Amino acid sequence: MKSITIICDSGEGRIVGSVDISAAATDVVYLSGLNITKFNNPTTGITITQAASVTIADTVIRGIGAGISFTPSSGGSVALYVRNTVISSNNNGGVLIAPTNGVAVSAVLDGVAANGNTFGVKADGSGSTSGIIDVEVRDSIAAKNNNNGYIATSNAGQAEIRFKITNSSAENNGAYGAVATGAQAFMILDRSSLTGNGTGLAQLNGSTVGSYGNNGVNFNANNIVGTITPVGLH
Repeated sequence: MKSITIICDSGEGRIVGSVDISAAATDVVYLSGLNITKFNNPTTGITITQAASVTIADTVIRGIGAGISFTPSSGGSVALYVRNTVISSNNNGGVLIAPTNGVAVSAVLDGVAANGNTFGVKADGSGSTSGIIDVEVRDSIAAKNNNNGYIATSNAGQAEIRFKITNSSAENNGAYGAVATGAQAFMILDRSSLTGNGTGLAQLNGSTVGSYGNNGVNFNANNIVGTITPVGLH
């Protein structure tokens, strides 16, 4: 196993172009203090196709195509950790989590602001017929994205998504604040706020959306669409 680290002073660490991570399946990658902007017009800020784990901290990705593309296609399991990071004004989305070939992934987003993109954070199981996509979003915000703040999408026969949103907010997104769609998409909300969206919280097309009953879903054009399943506190 190798450890690969890129650390830049946040004031001087502008990246020209994109960061593409295709490491060995046992490698651990750490990125910190990067500033990836539209200078030189990169298509994607950070693309991850293989590694054991990737940590992104104290980084800004702004005004380009896509923010973070987490799309591993090989390896038994791959982990992504993003903390204290701003992903804004990207016209192909904020954070995309979409493994292929049955690769199991886990993604933890802590203190992430995904604002003004096409979408905020999206988990997509359509590239696999097996594997688990675990997503944990906490202490984060998705605001003023053109479409959705948080979305889990996976149909029958595709990878199962387990998407949990904790102590986070989705505000003023054009379509949904938080939405799950498809029979293999599962989403749970805990102590979160969905405000000013087209629809606050939605359960669509056979998905399962659960709530601990301690969320605020208010002042949306439509607050709730579909059936929300109560989840007991343990």
